[in-house]
Amino acid sequence: MTAIRPPAVAGSFYPADAIQLRNEVDALLDAAPPAWPTPPKALIVPHAGYRYSGATAGRAYGGLRPWAKQICRVVLLGPLHRVFVRGLALPAASHFATPLGTIALDADSAIATEGRRVATVKTLGTEGDAGRGYIAWEPTVSDWT
Repeated sequence: MTAIRPPAVAGSFYPADAIQLRNEVDALLDAAPPAWPTPPKALIVPHAGYRYSGATAGRAYGGLRPWAKQICRVVLLGPLHRVFVRGLALPAASHFATPLGTIALDADSAIATEGRRVATVKTLGTEGDAGRGYIAWEPTVSDWT
């Protein structure tokens, strides 16, 4: 079953308009320094609104441009701001909607985490972190590269 999680903070932490968002992301990426000599195994990137951390994210993700075609999986980890869980929390959604399009989540990898101290979020509502943007607004690597 397809459950699409709507964007929780579009228009607040990043533009809700696709053209405006694409232009802003492109400008942030264009300001990135030349790429690293080898692709990184991981990036630690802040996830505050674009006006707070967009320049830093643009520099980090912009450095991935030469390797964009080689990247086959992106794992985003971030804090839950309003709900405590042990392990990881996974969205009940199969897709995240963004102003730039809908992103399919890797359900097979999520299922593989079961039994490994992972808490699964069962709701798409606004209670708890489900209504908060934690990393749901973080663009995919394909948006940044």
